Amino acid sequence: MRRPMIWLAGVTVLGLAGTFTACGGTPSTPPAPVPVTTQAPAAPPATTQAPVQPPPTTQAPAPPTTQAPPPAPAPTTQAPPPAPATTSQPDSGFGIGTSYSGKCYVAWPTAPVTTSTTIQMTMSCSGVPSQYALVLVVYGDPSLPVTPSTGAMTVTGVVQDFEQSQMGMTVPIIMATNITIP
Repeated sequence: MRRPMIWLAGVTVLGLAGTFTACGGTPSTPPAPVPVTTQAPAAPPATTQAPVQPPPTTQAPAPPTTQAPPPAPAPTTQAPPPAPATTSQPDSGFGIGTSYSGKCYVAWPTAPVTTSTTIQMTMSCSGVPSQYALVLVVYGDPSLPVTPSTGAMTVTGVVQDFEQSQMGMTVPIIMATNITIP
């Protein structure tokens, strides 16, 4: 039987029956077949040595450490907004609970403020101690007809409180029980 050959210049070619050398050489003898066997991987060698122990220590074991919990965050406190300063003026005889009746004029250009249940007017009133340039009159009729031409009226009521501005001006608050516009 003839062996098939492939001839290429300077190249060793593997043929069906063995290895051949090109460039006019003679066919070489195929190498002896090498038996191919597959084995399962070898198991690691068995050890009979005892596991390594750390050398004994002569110190007593340290007590377990306990970590203190982190301190709780300080509660945030906000100062409440400053309340309007209110003071009673007993030395003038014009304090909280004092009855009032007198002629009052709307302090224009301030305008009356109405809510669903009241009208509030900043006024200049007679019969009020001179230390109070203005008075806040609150009346329970928001439909009271107050205009610049009707800004003069007679007010009857009770001193309910005093308000003080941040600039130091104190204003009595009168809850009017009756207002008469002439």
